[in-house]
Amino acid sequence: MDAYTIIMHLKKLFDEACRIERYETSKELFCCKITKDYLVKTLVLKINGYIKKLGQLVLSWTMS
Repeated sequence: MDAYTIIMHLKKLFDEACRIERYETSKELFCCKITKDYLVKTLVLKINGYIKKLGQLVLSWTMS
């Protein structure tokens, strides 16, 4: 195997892992809902964390 083939294989593996992580994070974000026992502040912080994580994942995906 030459270096180009190895790099392209690694890129494919990492792209797939990033896609899966974006999907899982999006799923968690869209499943967030408030219940009686849940504090609004806690929910907002949780949603904010998911949005920041998605932003980082999308940024890293677009840069590659």
